[in-house]
Amino acid sequence: DSIHKGLEIIRQMPADSQKFMLVFSDGEDINSTLKSEDVSLAATGVSNFSAYAVDYMDKPGLDPFLTSFAQGHNGMIRKATSANDFLPILKRFSTTIFHRYLVTYRFLAPPAGTLVSAPAAVNIEEITVVDSSPMLNHVYFDTGKSRIPERYVTLASAETANFSEEKLKDTMEKHHQVLNVIGKRLQANPEARITLVGCNSNSGVEKGKIGLARSRAEAIFAYFESVWGIDLSRMEIRARNLPAVPSTSRVPEGVVENQRVEILSTHPAILDTIKSTYVQEQADTKELRFAPTLQGETEIESWQLRLLGADKVLATREGAGAPPAEVVFALETLGLRNLVQLGQGSADLEVKDKEGNVFSTAS
Repeated sequence: DSIHKGLEIIRQMPADSQKFMLVFSDGEDINSTLKSEDVSLAATGVSNFSAYAVDYMDKPGLDPFLTSFAQGHNGMIRKATSANDFLPILKRFSTTIFHRYLVTYRFLAPPAGTLVSAPAAVNIEEITVVDSSPMLNHVYFDTGKSRIPERYVTLASAETANFSEEKLKDTMEKHHQVLNVIGKRLQANPEARITLVGCNSNSGVEKGKIGLARSRAEAIFAYFESVWGIDLSRMEIRARNLPAVPSTSRVPEGVVENQRVEILSTHPAILDTIKSTYVQEQADTKELRFAPTLQGETEIESWQLRLLGADKVLATREGAGAPPAEVVFALETLGLRNLVQLGQGSADLEVKDKEGNVFSTAS
């Protein structure tokens, strides 16, 4: 449509004046109401007329219609693959055009902006915790199973030397380490003995299965002997259906609690409370929020935001298009102790627009 409109203007010029048209195209024309045949017909009979074309389309070769139009009207066509090609092409055209024209191109500026963090600083406090938790001397098994469940931590023999109950933190961690706590105490107190009482829920698939109860006790027995090196003579196995003091079987939780091995000992050190001292970190915020503000003359194609500490990448967020109004990092996933050791952190943002311009900023 634009070429046809240009030809209408040219036809109004004096017949003996020199006339030319420069066509610049960066994509196929799919929205025009006129066809190429209409444009060719409109150019027929125009005197002293030359057509020049710059094909900036993102495909190989020259556009057939622009080639025919330019070469058919005393002109030429050239292919441009980047903005750097424009000036040489226009200089080539100017050697043929009878009149000089000034053509000004304005190239789009790259995006610019800022990256603001909230809060600007994070305060992490290290607290020394002295904890004493009662020993829960039961190991609970899955229904119908005699294998030690994976929730309980089991070690290899080579790892036992470095085990220390003083490093254990909360009550749940201490319970999941109960086999190693007792194994370590048995090593430290060679005169101590234990009794392993295997039990079942005496209901459902476990009804009357005394062999299952014994197998559970044998699994604990084997762990103490093979991993902690406890002499067989120091351990006794017993088996029964329900424990001596069972949990109620009226609720599912009570049924599961009866699927256990009770570890008994008359030695005071074996089942004593578990005492531990450890450092716990607390921060005055749960997350870091970063708000990018960008200005650009064309669309953003992609972005990447990195969280850094001591020149080490701690976490990365990225995506297509413009970044969201806010990017959030949870401190829990980063590790408070890790952040304490790094001391200082920063973030950087890099964006790329659809013209290939790249902009970066930091916070």
